[in-house]
Amino acid sequence: MDSEEHTPFIAMVQQVPDPRKARGKRHSWTVLVTLIRAALAAGCRTPHAIAQWVGLHAPALQPVLCPQAKRLPSAATIVRVLRSSDVCALEQQITNLLTRSTQHDTATNPPHHSAAPLTGVAIAGKRVCGASAHGTTLHLVSLGHHHTATTLAQIAVAQKRRELAAVPELLAERDLRGCVSPMDAFFTHRTIAERIRKQNGHSLMGVKQNQRTLAADIEQFFTLPPIAADREHWARTQTVSKGHGPIERRVLECGTAVWQDWNWPDIAHIIRRTCTRIKVASGEVTTAVSYGVTDLLPTKAGAVE
Repeated sequence: MDSEEHTPFIAMVQQVPDPRKARGKRHSWTVLVTLIRAALAAGCRTPHAIAQWVGLHAPALQPVLCPQAKRLPSAATIVRVLRSSDVCALEQQITNLLTRSTQHDTATNPPHHSAAPLTGVAIAGKRVCGASAHGTTLHLVSLGHHHTATTLAQIAVAQKRRELAAVPELLAERDLRGCVSPMDAFFTHRTIAERIRKQNGHSLMGVKQNQRTLAADIEQFFTLPPIAADREHWARTQTVSKGHGPIERRVLECGTAVWQDWNWPDIAHIIRRTCTRIKVASGEVTTAVSYGVTDLLPTKAGAVE
């Protein structure tokens, strides 16, 4: 536990308030939280499962974590700690730890790019599978780091329609300099785009019928003749793949359309993605078209990137 790789986590645990009263403390707070963390990493998802895991592995854990004690914390102690811990404080410390880790990883292993590298920090909302089995439906709005596949922060909401309102809190006081935030059309709102720009970041937003005017304008741009005439402000790339399923042909087109007023914060690119799928067995062909917007300039991101 004294090695350098464990030091950040131990320091993080020490910043989380110990909810126990001074009287009757038998085990250190660091040991308790370390045991809980190890059980979670082993796949335990309930308080009783965590307590059972600690009991089963006590012969190996006790000499390492608390050699001066006669035994590890009991199941009742672990359950009480889980029920009384300050979850918000713990999540904040984990977020700080992950942020420092991802910043260091990006600095030492930057992605290959001809221009200055951008860090992908995605905004996404998901319903937690299995939560309704316990009587409550739970939705999480998360901020995820692309390069390291880690969750930087997340907020729980009771209903999907409240995911949108959680985004400002998710981004609060976060420096987004050098970051681009992709998100699906559910989060495509003017206030979110403006907030990301104010925090020095960039956005890549899907566009559907929740923004009807914007979607119609983008569709019209790619349909009418000016797109073919203005090659200087237009780029196109195509990929074809076949795995175990159908053949997929994906065409990505980007247009700057600098002469048009899009009535949206800092639009630099509009995007159309056309995906054609061919079922080999039946010959059935389906085509799906989706649109998007970004404030990234062509020098930062084009169709090929």
